[in-house]
Amino acid sequence: DESERNQRLKALIKSHYAPAFLALDRAIELNSGYSSFYAHRGNAVIGVYHTRKVLGLPTPGTLKRAIADLRLAVRTDPGSRLAVYDLGLAYYLAERYEDAIRNFKAALAIIPKFVAPHDGLCRAYMKLGMLDEAAAEADLAARADMFEQKRCLRTEQATAD
Repeated sequence: DESERNQRLKALIKSHYAPAFLALDRAIELNSGYSSFYAHRGNAVIGVYHTRKVLGLPTPGTLKRAIADLRLAVRTDPGSRLAVYDLGLAYYLAERYEDAIRNFKAALAIIPKFVAPHDGLCRAYMKLGMLDEAAAEADLAARADMFEQKRCLRTEQATAD
């Protein structure tokens, strides 16, 4: 039942995310130079964003907070491929596709065989109508992981329909 599912998701936000945010806030107070704390909080914010979207609840400012946290994570550890990729993901969700592309490429510059940024690039290029670039990224992802290419093209095709 849809309403029961929604109630469980709302409870999840309160029971899991709220304590996590409190713990991360406290950890940042104690050690503001540790990038992983910002990255974890940014990812938790993205989780809340997705949950609120599923529930049909408003999400104003949610992605701004995720972007701010992930930017701090990248600033404190520019070599973190995950923080750079996650920042690209947050920009993608915020429909800031050029910023997403820049961060996905930066993640690949750190670790060229990291498949997820190719998927992100494929999606962002498709949103911008850059189909040749999207196909090239899908091909690069396919060389490393066939599942990524099919997922990217299948997801974007479904959104276009």
